[in-house]
Amino acid sequence: MNFETYVAAVKAGKSIDLYGALAAFALQYEGTVEDGENRGRLIEAFQRRVKLEPGSAYCLAFCFFAIDGVGPLMAKVTRLHRTGLVWDVWHRSPPGCRKTSPRVGYVSCWNIPHSTRGHAGIVTEYGGGDAFKTIEANTSKEPTDPTQDREGQGVWQRTRPVQGYSNFTQLGWLDPWGG
Repeated sequence: MNFETYVAAVKAGKSIDLYGALAAFALQYEGTVEDGENRGRLIEAFQRRVKLEPGSAYCLAFCFFAIDGVGPLMAKVTRLHRTGLVWDVWHRSPPGCRKTSPRVGYVSCWNIPHSTRGHAGIVTEYGGGDAFKTIEANTSKEPTDPTQDREGQGVWQRTRPVQGYSNFTQLGWLDPWGG
């Protein structure tokens, strides 16, 4: 279902799946590309959601941009710690927000072991099994080096293994309104 369908349902007084709406909202931005290194009108709008300087990595900032864009539909405010750093959002968000399996609308958090470097995206599909689909920012559409796809040039859909990928381990998933 596209995002406009969710908006129409809310206007008609119907209840919606807020997590599905979040995935649909985020998917609208697929194909957004940088205009310079981690820059551009929309990229900088993502960065402002978590008070990042232009030119900063913006994968998690995009997640907050989408969460903020959908939450008002159901008068929901995220409980996640607002930051542009994956390590911080994972460790500083309420424990009840941390989940051990993916669900549409959850924020997937990855980490490079023995570092604070990470990557994040929004789960768009999961039907069980060992892989799920995401929409991610600051990634590459088709990376030539999978260890570097956290520093890509835009917003793209990806398929990720549940256990992590390349040199990234799966920290877990965050429920934006849980906890």
